[in-house]
This record gives sequence, C-alpha cells and structure tokens, in this order.
Amino acid sequence: MNVNTKSAPTDEEYSQAMNLIGSNLFSSLVQSMEKLEPHFRNHKMVSNALSSFLVNVIYKQSSGNTETIQQMLDEILKLVKIQLDSIP
Repeated sequence: MNVNTKSAPTDEEYSQAMNLIGSNLFSSLVQSMEKLEPHFRNHKMVSNALSSFLVNVIYKQSSGNTETIQQMLDEILKLVKIQLDSIP
C-alpha cells in the first residue's frame, strides 16, 4: 500500500474548497469595487467584471479550442442555474 496515494475528496471536502474559492473571489470583487469611483459601483460594472473574468478563465483553460470553450460555458451556466435555484 502506497502511503502517498490520496483518495478522492469527499463531497463535503469538495464543497468546502469551492466555498473557500467563491468567498475569496467575492471578497476580491467587493474590494475592487470599493476602489472605484462611486459612479462605477453598479450592477453593470459587476456584470462586466464577472464576464471578463470568466472569459479569461475559460480561454486559459480551453487553449482557444472553440468546442471546449462552449462546453465550459455551458457547464458554468448550468451550475449557476442550479445554485440560484437552490437559494431559499
């Protein structure tokens, strides 16, 4: 038995990791928005910032492959819908 072999993360561990990343990204967005002039602090700026962020992430992960880009976008949209639908 290899002691260096790690088992796959549990659903709870995965959820905790994703919550940590999400919290850090949200905190960074809030801090960045607070540094802007007041007339830029609106939902349109948040939407543009998030879309630019996602484009950069998707492009870097896909190496420019259009099929992979579409798959990642579809996956992100599906996950966002699921998470929004789960809000009480």
